[in-house]
Amino acid sequence: IRRAADMHATIPVNEINNRGIVRNAILCLAGRFLNDPNLIDIGIRDFHREPIRVFNEKDGQINEGTGPDANYSGTSYVYAYLYRVFSGDSSIDQKMIDGLRWATRIFDPRGMVTLFGSSTRMPIPDERKIADYLPAMERYADLLPHFSWLIDHGYLDNKALGGCHHCASP
Repeated sequence: IRRAADMHATIPVNEINNRGIVRNAILCLAGRFLNDPNLIDIGIRDFHREPIRVFNEKDGQINEGTGPDANYSGTSYVYAYLYRVFSGDSSIDQKMIDGLRWATRIFDPRGMVTLFGSSTRMPIPDERKIADYLPAMERYADLLPHFSWLIDHGYLDNKALGGCHHCASP
């Protein structure tokens, strides 16, 4: 883990996409595991360069590369959530909440994607895509109770959410 973390620390990934985000989440996780605050500092500093720009300041939309993407926007979001958990960087909480608000506008009440952007790399994401947003919805539900309502009244209905996927609720 030490060698991999040191390698990642020397190779910045200043991209406005899921790759730019996950590199910093990994550094923060490694910093926690290795008790190395320097790795966490690098992850936080580098996240606030380009990767943080996945959050559209105007409406909370999650930009993946060149624009919205019904599939990879969720990937970017859940990696940002993992970054938030591993880094402890509460300065992004409002952006995370704004991103959730945006997501609840692009998913219908059953948790199915209704928005397909011009940069979509997958024509129709599967029904489990909502899972990329569920852990953060649980985290922020105390502030915005309608997140709990959505989870309990449609987002989990008839979904096989287990198995190989981007995240699990911490």
